Amino acid sequence: KTLCVSTQAGCAMGCAFCATAKIRFNRNLTAAEIADQVNIVQEDGGRISNVVYMGMGEPLANYDSVLRSVRILNHPEGKNIGIRHITVSTAGLPDGIGRLADEDIYPRLAISLNAPTDAIRNKLMPINYKYPIAKLLAAVDLYCRKTANRVTFEYVLIKGVNDTVLHAKLLAKLLRGRMCNVNLIEFNPHEGCSFTAAGMEAIKRCASVLNTAGIETTV
Repeated sequence: KTLCVSTQAGCAMGCAFCATAKIRFNRNLTAAEIADQVNIVQEDGGRISNVVYMGMGEPLANYDSVLRSVRILNHPEGKNIGIRHITVSTAGLPDGIGRLADEDIYPRLAISLNAPTDAIRNKLMPINYKYPIAKLLAAVDLYCRKTANRVTFEYVLIKGVNDTVLHAKLLAKLLRGRMCNVNLIEFNPHEGCSFTAAGMEAIKRCASVLNTAGIETTV
């Protein structure tokens, strides 16, 4: 069982496709509040085997509490969840990625990329204006060199925005030669957002392009 945990109340990232972006950022969660999400769910439904920091909030914007909670969840006297079963997902904060590379504990790292070019990513993720793709990938490359771990790039497919074969080819060119895999995610429509899901056929086409280019891809 995989549990998605939140790290903040609200979020300041403002990603255009995300329902959480409509909630004003309130505060960071403590390490105890993050870890306790696992406790509460386990009380209800049995042991959690995987934890993904991909709920409400940007994990690397609450770095210290997130890392402390990772240590608690990983510790034999905590939840004893293997470190390779804990994933931290970020919208792309290079300084936080650099800090993570210098730790003595390495959870899996996932990057919410969602676009093969800055022009598209700027429209989807305002953080890209501050940290464009080249700067983000430089931090990811450094992380991979220091940790010898590969990174997952998450890519939400939105109809008419980032879902064509050309987009997939551009993404393959961007990631070729990097220690990575790609996770294609179907967009989940929600009230107040004009985006629509690309559909499974478009997702399969993009997956085929990436796999053919030698980039391991899951849906």
